[in-house]
Amino acid sequence: MIHRAKPQVTVCCGGGVDSTALIHYYLNMGFPVRGIHFYYGQPSYLGERKAIKAIAHFFQIRIEDAKIHPAIRSKKDGEFPGRNARFVFSALNFFDQATGIVALGIHANTRYYDCTPIFVDDLQMLLNGYYAGTVKLDAPFLDFTKQDIFAYCGKHQVPIDITFSCQRGVSEPCGVCSSCIDRRYYDASV
Repeated sequence: MIHRAKPQVTVCCGGGVDSTALIHYYLNMGFPVRGIHFYYGQPSYLGERKAIKAIAHFFQIRIEDAKIHPAIRSKKDGEFPGRNARFVFSALNFFDQATGIVALGIHANTRYYDCTPIFVDDLQMLLNGYYAGTVKLDAPFLDFTKQDIFAYCGKHQVPIDITFSCQRGVSEPCGVCSSCIDRRYYDASV
């Protein structure tokens, strides 16, 4: 019987709970994992960067930095149109060979197209066109609610205290954005 090595997983990391849980998920399944943290003009970059360093140290993985130009601007409702698609296509530049998995920590109950099963299917279709099925987009928490992700972290002792979940705070959470509100609510509920 021939055992094939598991493909490299490249996790698009933001320093928050979702991508940190994703790193644990793949490591727990025995995949080789690396991360990419993107700077795209977000005000929270410094807080994210501090968390990324702690996450990389905790899990003993490499997390590389990448800049996306031009910057991605948010709409008034907090959406960054095209952000997840740009993350996925930018992550491909870090592949040593045209095979592997790009992972996003997107989850259920968000109102954005790039956090939906349709988005994952649409992007996979494009990846299939470029790579003939050798590169897969994976979003294993797509059916999870935010509460489910916090419960996963609690069950598996994922260190959420080293993460940074904020859209506006420069180096400290602002306390008022939707990510801060989610964090306060769901962290207290598990």
